[in-house]
Amino acid sequence: MRDLHERLVRLDPASVEASDNPSAIFTVHDPLHRLIRLYLLGLTAAQLGEHAAAETYADSLAAVEPKPIEGSLPQDMARAVRAERLRLDGRPAEALAVLEQQERYMWYAQTAVSPLFSQVRDRFVQAELLRELGRPAEARRWYETIDQLSVFDLPYRPVAARRLAEMAQGGS
Repeated sequence: MRDLHERLVRLDPASVEASDNPSAIFTVHDPLHRLIRLYLLGLTAAQLGEHAAAETYADSLAAVEPKPIEGSLPQDMARAVRAERLRLDGRPAEALAVLEQQERYMWYAQTAVSPLFSQVRDRFVQAELLRELGRPAEARRWYETIDQLSVFDLPYRPVAARRLAEMAQGGS
């Protein structure tokens, strides 16, 4: 994780070339390289226990004036970084409260071609937090969204299905 974080620190987002493939699947992230870098830096800083750095990255994301095509993505990314820091700090209720503030305002076609726009990670974490906090009915609804928006949801599907099966059997 440390190596990944350090490589992200050194990465110049302007050096990442745009795709020459005309498909939205390949181009949806082209204008977002700076945001993606800040988001990944924030998540890795949180995972490394670098709370101040994670907050700085979240602040940078929150300060971005989103372009219409981005919807609420920059501010939602900031909330995801803050929620990750709180979750890893053992504060699940606070982490959930932050995730619940996400607007998740996106153009639908973007959610189909991007794991960032589908916000699958955030939806999954929200379900996990709800389950951990003893709110299974709400968690179930979020787990059920996994694989509903994008093919990029599929890596999360096995765990979501397992959680749903556990809940059906009365487990937490």
